[in-house]
Amino acid sequence: MAIKLVHVADIHFGMENYGRLDPETGLNTRLIDFRNAFNYVIDQALQMKADLMVFAGDAYRSRDPSQTHQREFATCIRRLTENGIPVVLLVGNHDLPNSAGRATALEIFRTLGVENVIVADKPEIHTIKTKSGSVQVAALPWVTKSHVMTRDEYKNMTLDQLNDVISRKCSEIIRNFAENVNPKIPAVLTCHASVNNARLSTEQNIMIGQDLTLMLADLTLPAFDYVALGHIHQFQNLNPSGNPPVIYSGSIERVDFSEEKEEKGFVVVNLSTRKTTYEFREIPTRKFLTIRVDADVSNPTEEILDAIQNHEIKDAVVRLIYEISEHRVHQIDEKKIMDALNAAHYVAPIVRQITQREFRIRQSQLTEELGPMQALKMYLETQDNIGKDRSEKLRQAASELIKKVQEEQDVYVPN
Repeated sequence: MAIKLVHVADIHFGMENYGRLDPETGLNTRLIDFRNAFNYVIDQALQMKADLMVFAGDAYRSRDPSQTHQREFATCIRRLTENGIPVVLLVGNHDLPNSAGRATALEIFRTLGVENVIVADKPEIHTIKTKSGSVQVAALPWVTKSHVMTRDEYKNMTLDQLNDVISRKCSEIIRNFAENVNPKIPAVLTCHASVNNARLSTEQNIMIGQDLTLMLADLTLPAFDYVALGHIHQFQNLNPSGNPPVIYSGSIERVDFSEEKEEKGFVVVNLSTRKTTYEFREIPTRKFLTIRVDADVSNPTEEILDAIQNHEIKDAVVRLIYEISEHRVHQIDEKKIMDALNAAHYVAPIVRQITQREFRIRQSQLTEELGPMQALKMYLETQDNIGKDRSEKLRQAASELIKKVQEEQDVYVPN
């Protein structure tokens, strides 16, 4: 009989950028978004009568979450435990304190003796009894360099050398897990870490560059039936052509625009010895939308308004980026643009990109020897943003102006 396991990670309660105060609850709307996303996962787990949830790290955005964030997270976890679903809480980098000796953000569950909650804050194999049978969960939480650097033999190492040392130690721990799990009981390896060939979003690529990196070969040991990973926000299977599945479930909500096009969700695992299958399930989340406009036209405000109208912005987090020449900036009506964006949940700071476009004479005959009317005619023909009707009006106005100058000053102006 397969065991129904729910794999989720990177919940990040407290990620409140692009949010505002909700007047009904007093909470930041982005906290509500993340809570709704996690509750959606829990609703699905209860509906399918899941046997176990493995949370692969990063419950909070901050190492020191507020009481409100802790309350909201604990309320969600209680919905699972009260319905008899055990939860493994792996400690991620955002769950660790800034200094040794301080409690992790998840340790309170163990201190209070919350039933059906296993806090995995050290390398250890946990055997968990579920309603469908026992499961072994080999847990490798986030590894900090600071603990290793306190030893004399490592103090003078470079960052790369230190990462190599920790990587080898992690490899030894995982191999030790593999040697000690019972082959007759389904076994899950869960880690909060970077793996060498994982895909990263732009923002994470910057942030994770100096992380300890595990080798995929260390995770694909046949002793494990499923590998549940956290830390990287894109869903992906790093071992698509083999066993065990090595899965990043991804984050449950978008944290910034680098994740704009990513699906957010969790993984449902049918776990059994050597016959594990899995399914990614998408979570309905807050839409992030970037609107890019080339506004270097005769009426830039209208061009931007048309672009906004062509997108569904209701309840979305919207970012507007437009290009414009410096001499047209004064034509932008910012109030009209903000009014057009009013239906959005949140409008990120509007980005104006000034283009430096060289003036080019497209007619070699356009010289100082030409009369003003001839020069004006040639100039107007080089301007793509001036229509035929407006061009004719400009020429007529110029002709009248020249005629007036001739009459008042009694001078000859050549055509």
